[in-house]
Amino acid sequence: MPDPIRPEDLTAVKQDVDHVVELATSTALTAIDRRGIIKKTWAGLLAYWQGSGALMPPKLATAGLLAIGGFSPVEAQKILDSTLPLLDYAALRAYTGRAKGVRITQLGIAGAFQRNDADATSGSDGATSIVDALGRRWTRDFTGPADVKWWGAKGDGTTDDSASLQAAIDANKSKKLLISAGRFLHAGVLLDGDSYDGTSIICEGELLLRQRPNASTTNFQGNWVGLVLRGVSRVAVEYRGDGNRAVQPTEEHCHLVCIAGGSLLSFPTFVGREVRGDGIYIGQLDYSSSSEIPSDLTFGKFSVINSADDGRNAMSIISARRVSVDNFTSLRVGGLIGSVTEPGGFDIEPNHDFQTVESVHIGNAVIDTAGNFGFQVLGKSKSTLGGNVSDVTVETVSITSRGTPNSVTPLSFRNCTNVVASGSVRFAGPVQAAHVGLLLDNLRNAKIAVKTVGGALGVRIAYSHQVTELTLDADCRGYSIAAVQSVYVTRSKISVRAAGSGVGTYALYTRAMSRAGISQSDVDYTIRAPQTDTSGATVGCYNEIKDPISFSNVRFVGGSLTGYSSQNNAMRGFGAGVQKVNVQGVSYAPPAPTDHVSISLTARN
Repeated sequence: MPDPIRPEDLTAVKQDVDHVVELATSTALTAIDRRGIIKKTWAGLLAYWQGSGALMPPKLATAGLLAIGGFSPVEAQKILDSTLPLLDYAALRAYTGRAKGVRITQLGIAGAFQRNDADATSGSDGATSIVDALGRRWTRDFTGPADVKWWGAKGDGTTDDSASLQAAIDANKSKKLLISAGRFLHAGVLLDGDSYDGTSIICEGELLLRQRPNASTTNFQGNWVGLVLRGVSRVAVEYRGDGNRAVQPTEEHCHLVCIAGGSLLSFPTFVGREVRGDGIYIGQLDYSSSSEIPSDLTFGKFSVINSADDGRNAMSIISARRVSVDNFTSLRVGGLIGSVTEPGGFDIEPNHDFQTVESVHIGNAVIDTAGNFGFQVLGKSKSTLGGNVSDVTVETVSITSRGTPNSVTPLSFRNCTNVVASGSVRFAGPVQAAHVGLLLDNLRNAKIAVKTVGGALGVRIAYSHQVTELTLDADCRGYSIAAVQSVYVTRSKISVRAAGSGVGTYALYTRAMSRAGISQSDVDYTIRAPQTDTSGATVGCYNEIKDPISFSNVRFVGGSLTGYSSQNNAMRGFGAGVQKVNVQGVSYAPPAPTDHVSISLTARN
């Protein structure tokens, strides 16, 4: 029979513990604390010392002198060697005992560690690898990703966890890291350089952007940012973040995430909310002309949602190559910050001519904004037809605009080339004189289909520069001026449906915008705008008499302009350089044949 534990064996227990244990003199090891709680079995006794932080009594810690519940002394010692409880990392760093396994018990960092006698060189990372007082290495026993809480992150929404998050990321380069349940206050957490390549971050909890001290305080490239990926490759982030906009200063350069350079970055999910600036800002490694451009960025389900109209954009792209977004949602992002109405939604907008954006693909996009825009592509290099943004595809976009400033353009493509887009725009607020559903300018090679409801103009084309090689299918309703305004357009096909247009409006409105030396050439229009107003106040297609544009090889092919008070009201101001082919209500006569065959004969001697 093993020796019973005697009361005197407990004399090493510290006197300041919460309770005193009294042990019966039987091998049952029944323990009763001061509160009368019965602790049966050896596990209950160990739990006492674990909870009290007391030293293990010598009788229990001396090898070979104790048999536990029928175990042999050797077996008992193995149990002690593998289950020694220690409160925290400091206790393990100070440890000099013989145990081969310990358990850290403090909430948040608890876990089992095994002594690694084969390792005499690796350092401590503060949570999964610890070096004790004798220089021995202890390795945390775990599967799956490491948890940021092991590095001291609290996730309570009030403690600044920036340093703990940075330490956790630094300790898990090229590994998986879990941001577990909680709200982690932070700012300026940085993955910088190729040593972070291959890192994966999984947010089950939420990253909460720390309050910016003032509008001039920055922590990355003139911005205030929560998480930065700079010059890294093959990094994946399943992101959840809160921009804490209610406490941020009145300034828009305050972002959840910033990407600067790098490649092969993926965000399978991106869930952001309450932003004052951008959900994510994407640009070069730095601002120099030779700086690395980020490339091969993929986003799965991307959403940024505010509870009130505020913020700049859900996504801003300043410079990038090959960006793909499967599903994009931006709700109530974009509004008044100070005295400035911000864009809102999705914004591709290089700051300099040397910056480029190439090959952007958007699957499905839903945008609701009070900003000036909603989905905007605005390149630079205005002196070059097409600008410095190219190859943008938007499979479908639905925009609800609640913007109230005079100039609001929910969907726009300017200074860019090679665009394919399909979508709808609805004005939900009061219409102003410069509200335009779709704006196209300095654009080359585009195929766009759009439905607009409301606004002054459904579509405005080439009002200040040129648009060429455009295929446009526009269905516009509820406009106050015109379905489509067309200026400097060449080599294009434009189809307009404007059934039910109001009295005094136009289906097609052309003019020169007081620009000298421009004309429309090689353009085919198909206008479907039957009218019931016979008062003469409504004109189907109108070339502004006070500011007319000239035409060369422009054709109106098919369509319907019936119901107008006269043919002059159906089409006014379209004379020289314009052909009308099978336009119902105007002309059914085909043009004279223009096809011809040219034969060249060369005599041979």
